[in-house]
Amino acid sequence: MKRLFRDCKKSGMPGVRARSQIKLCVMSACLLGFIGITLLATGSLFGITAGSLLCTVPALAFTLPEGVEFTETEKKGYLALGNHLTECFKQYETGKITKDEALKVMDDKLKEWAEKNGISAEKIEKMSEALKKQGMALQEMKDRSVSAMPGGLKGLFLKNFDAIKKAVKERRQETFKANPDTIDAALLENRAAITTTTGATLTENNGEDSFLYMKRRDRQYIEDIADISVVAEVPETLTFEEEGDETGAIAIIGENGLKPQLRLKLVKNKVESQKAAGFIVVTEEMMKWRSRAWSAIQRLFRDKVMRDFRNLLTTSLIGNASAYVATPLDGTITVPTNFDAIIAAILQLEMLNFEPDTLVINPADKWKLAMTTTNNGMFILPYIQQGGQFKLLGLQVITTNKVAAGNFLIGEAGIWKVERENPTFRTGLVNDDLIHNRMTIVGEIFFLSYVPSNNAGGFIMGVFDDIKSALEV
Repeated sequence: MKRLFRDCKKSGMPGVRARSQIKLCVMSACLLGFIGITLLATGSLFGITAGSLLCTVPALAFTLPEGVEFTETEKKGYLALGNHLTECFKQYETGKITKDEALKVMDDKLKEWAEKNGISAEKIEKMSEALKKQGMALQEMKDRSVSAMPGGLKGLFLKNFDAIKKAVKERRQETFKANPDTIDAALLENRAAITTTTGATLTENNGEDSFLYMKRRDRQYIEDIADISVVAEVPETLTFEEEGDETGAIAIIGENGLKPQLRLKLVKNKVESQKAAGFIVVTEEMMKWRSRAWSAIQRLFRDKVMRDFRNLLTTSLIGNASAYVATPLDGTITVPTNFDAIIAAILQLEMLNFEPDTLVINPADKWKLAMTTTNNGMFILPYIQQGGQFKLLGLQVITTNKVAAGNFLIGEAGIWKVERENPTFRTGLVNDDLIHNRMTIVGEIFFLSYVPSNNAGGFIMGVFDDIKSALEV
């Protein structure tokens, strides 16, 4: 019978079967308990059977109460009845008979037993009390088994199994709600405490977006201006030749006339290679167990190396750019605008025989230019090509926050030369990396960067206010 109470906690058919057996035990206890009471009160066999079917106290076997004298004949009669009822339970438990069949057999046996045996009132009363005590003890066992039912979805399913089964048979929907009073308060507190940085409660079924969302950064424009080529390997030193000073000029001469001498000069220049490099340190556990995170870190490191390399080139370009000096437009405009300042910078470059084609400005200054009006209130709108490309005075316009508001960079693209290798990434152990399960990752780029001296001055870093002050009458 221990197995019976253990199985009543199970889900599915084993649990249903065990609970049905307990119900049968309850009914049998009622039959036995009310025998004495009914006989004492009415003596009606129909009343004995009917009253016993209403009882809910479980009984697994019938035992004689202590402190009561029984004759041998009475003992044999009681024990025979108890053995018969117990045998009925066993047959039902093994599936040999159904619950209804077991109840009918017990009812018939009780009628037969009542006709053949006589019982005194004292014995009947004590038997009833003993049966009730047995029933109360077994009821406590049943209550403990029910209270041990697991909570959550499983407990809710077991508790409402019969109703669910009925709903499935009838092909209808049924809703069951858990009682909030039965939820463990500690469990609720733990769930509330485990949250992500965004405040979303963690769940057991998590999806993950594989896309790496990178930060928004200022547009890199160096590759739009410089002539950059990627080579397999840059030399340690690169030499190049430039045109030097010349003397003499050809002339028209007469017959047997003296021809003028021309002198041309070549100047050999050289540039040393440079290396831009950096490193990161990662743990072996990261590389072993955090494959996606490690992949993202490698991507960020590669991006960081290239971004910093471009920043170094940009800084070098700005450092080598010329300032606005002077043009014939100085002191000729009553109320100069930003358009006028750009035109003055273009004029200075053209006076030096450059062909400016690229303008780099801050977004704020770009849209100030778009809102500029003439003296009569007409907008001087820049030309916008198909696709939204902003064109101004025939220049390619690059908008970036890497140029501070109020400044602009203008010049001839391609006069600055850059040769570089592809980035190289290497791993190794540095100092005590080995005993700390760490790896050092080095990223480096070898490159050459130079502006031939004959192209010096081909870019101007201008300041709008300074140039407008020079232009103002």
